[in-house]
Amino acid sequence: GWIDLAKRWGHDYVVMGPYKDNYPVVITSKFPLTAIQRLAGDEETEVSHGAVHVSVTPVEGFPVHIVNLHLKPDTDDQAAKYRLSEIEYYMSKTINSPEYYQNLNWLMTGDFNSDEDTVPYKIILKSGFIGDTMNAVQNPENAEYFSMSRYKPMDTVKKSGRHIDHVFYTPNSVKVLSWKLITDSYDGKFGSDHLPIVVDWRLAK
Repeated sequence: GWIDLAKRWGHDYVVMGPYKDNYPVVITSKFPLTAIQRLAGDEETEVSHGAVHVSVTPVEGFPVHIVNLHLKPDTDDQAAKYRLSEIEYYMSKTINSPEYYQNLNWLMTGDFNSDEDTVPYKIILKSGFIGDTMNAVQNPENAEYFSMSRYKPMDTVKKSGRHIDHVFYTPNSVKVLSWKLITDSYDGKFGSDHLPIVVDWRLAK
């Protein structure tokens, strides 16, 4: 399970999202996690794979709120409208919620299935205090590649500079040190059809 898997990379704390399907949203940490919300939609909004919202305190007195989500896949117009509804729901329950807006330290990450030209991506940036970690560094590593390999060799992955996986942050309180799209494979094989993103960051305070 995820608890045993997380221990492989030195993380003793695991919080799962609302669904235990083939595409679960999970947050692991070497610091204690507090599960705040498992977001599975409501009477007005359906979601595909859900989201999980936790807080972690890596530095005494400065909790960081983290949201991990997975928006609906597919490329048709109906799926695009579905993703728009999902991100508006997730934002209203977390970063834009009156209950949590006073928390200044945020990270929002996941498979958004939405690149930089889409409405869901722009809605996140329109919140006014959220930025894309990729844009926070001068030379984001391997950013020229599309963030989805579809299990195919890297020499077939488009160098479009577009990404459907993102890590967003609060620039006023989180400092981004580096951003890297991982292009490594094991014996020519990838562990996912998406390419992982690794962000090195610290609290600005």
